[in-house]
Amino acid sequence: MLPNPSNIRKILVAVFCWLIGTVSVTAETAAERAAVPTASAETVKRDEAGAQRQEAACQDSDRKEIESLLHYIGAMEGASFVRNGQVHTPKEAEAHLRLKWTNQKSRIATAEDFIRLCGTKSSLSRKAYVIRFKDGHEEEAAVVLSKQLQVVRAASVPENQDVPNK
Repeated sequence: MLPNPSNIRKILVAVFCWLIGTVSVTAETAAERAAVPTASAETVKRDEAGAQRQEAACQDSDRKEIESLLHYIGAMEGASFVRNGQVHTPKEAEAHLRLKWTNQKSRIATAEDFIRLCGTKSSLSRKAYVIRFKDGHEEEAAVVLSKQLQVVRAASVPENQDVPNK
């Protein structure tokens, strides 16, 4: 089975951003060591801040996708979110998923990570989250979020660019 082209693109962007940040900090640090026996604390802080800005810029599109998924969950009129056997409103579900995201941000680099780590199942009971729609049918939250992620990504493709085959 071939990986989704969209996932490959995201992985390549993340690796590229990591390399750019690492290479630029490494090159600056090597040049400073050649000129001065030890780097000053100010130089180290500046290098770290530059790497953090680079990392943040690389993750901006992922944050927007996650925010879009959270908004989608919170705006699901007439639906309910079943977590550990308890029924919750869409706004409560959005707040809960946002809290899980906040607590696990260091482990979440992509919208897929968010779905897998926050939107799939309870960390306590391991029971799958379920969304009960207005018409009464139910779907696992991970399936609903994955479908919505595809909608979000399709909407962000410029009109003159083709969507890759799936």
